Parts: sequence; structure tokens; C-alpha cells
Amino acid sequence: MEVRNFMIRCVTFFPLIFIIGYVLFRTVLQQFFHDSFLFIYSFFILLTMISGVLFIRLSEKNPVKFSFYFMAFSGIKLLLHLGILAALLIIFKDFIKHIAIFYLAMYLIFKGYEILILNSFSRRLK
Repeated sequence: MEVRNFMIRCVTFFPLIFIIGYVLFRTVLQQFFHDSFLFIYSFFILLTMISGVLFIRLSEKNPVKFSFYFMAFSGIKLLLHLGILAALLIIFKDFIKHIAIFYLAMYLIFKGYEILILNSFSRRLK
């Protein structure tokens, strides 16, 4: 049941972020848009959904290890994020500043969303 709720929240949140980003990059931030931004956005969606579903399933099986699972998933995701960001910065050397700022913004938005969702999930586990 919790996985279903998580997926419903993701399906409503992700298009909202895309629409806001699309409007911003077509108007105010038009000179800063780069083609890699769509890849970055897709990567964040995929990683958030996969890790969220796995985390919720593992936590439902063993609620006592909620903190352990959260820290493990956060650490693994952070390493993945650093690897992808490093690869993007090596590939697109001319747009380092734009890509780094966009990536940081996406990281903060998706991490904040994940913390909000998982915080409500942890309350229901108790």
C-alpha cells in the first residue's frame, strides 16, 4: 500500500517540477538551457523512484532498520550523484557552471521531496 502511495505522489510531483522548469528555461533562463538537463531530470526521476520503492519495501519488512536503510540508500545515491555529475562535467566542459548549478538545484528539490515523503512514511511505521 505504501509503495502505491509513493508512486502516486511521484506521478503528481515530477510533472509539476518539469512544467516549472520548462517555463523557467523557455522564458527567464533561456540562455542557460543545455540539452543535458533533460538527461539529468530523467536520471533524478529514475533514481528517486527505484530507491524509494526499494527503501519502502525493505522498511516494511523490517521497520526497526529504518534509519539504517535510509542512511545506506542516501550514501549510495550520493555516490551515484557524484559520479554522474563528474561524468557530465568532463563531457560538457564548456557548460560546467550551468550544469553544476542545475544539478545542485535538482538534487536539493528531489532530496527535499524524498525527505518529506519518507518522513510521513516513518511516522506510519511506528
